[in-house]
Amino acid sequence: MARPRKDQQEPSAKERLSDAFWDMLERMPYSKITVAALSARAGVNHNTFYRHFGCIDDMAKELFDENMLPELPEKILPLFLQGEVGQGADLFDADIRFRFERARLFACSDSVQLNVILKESLTNLWLNMVGLVEDDLTQSDRDKISFIFGGLVSLLGASKEPFKPERLMSIAESSLGRGIFETLAELASRRFVAN
Repeated sequence: MARPRKDQQEPSAKERLSDAFWDMLERMPYSKITVAALSARAGVNHNTFYRHFGCIDDMAKELFDENMLPELPEKILPLFLQGEVGQGADLFDADIRFRFERARLFACSDSVQLNVILKESLTNLWLNMVGLVEDDLTQSDRDKISFIFGGLVSLLGASKEPFKPERLMSIAESSLGRGIFETLAELASRRFVAN
């Protein structure tokens, strides 16, 4: 198949591969997605896949990183810390719901790799937001963060239904949620200085 010209209005091969990946992930287990099937669905030669991605795991990581909103923790965390959790549901506009739904696909996948990508991405977004470096954290701090974001991944993957922010809000309003956010706030208040 010939490459589309750059001045064409059609999606690029990489965009078609991306769309095919998300569509297939929604419809089948990650373990069943192959380069051949992705390429066929996208209408590209399998060599085109390798021009853009090293392997399916690399593709998954890149597409997930593109899907996440770096500003999301900055929008949500202050509401929890200020006790204004009920207002948080308003932050979940159509775009954020769409991105959460894609994150949910990673969480409920049959792939440990996709769960790890999601957990690491959420952890890194939060660490970056509060200005912490993981290497400067104590083991106890890393354990707390791992537990919290592992739990979030588990929550997102627990339902095969589309993401509903009300589920997250109900946990945030509970004593468990308040404890989680108090822990995150306490960690954020201690900025570690790298040596």
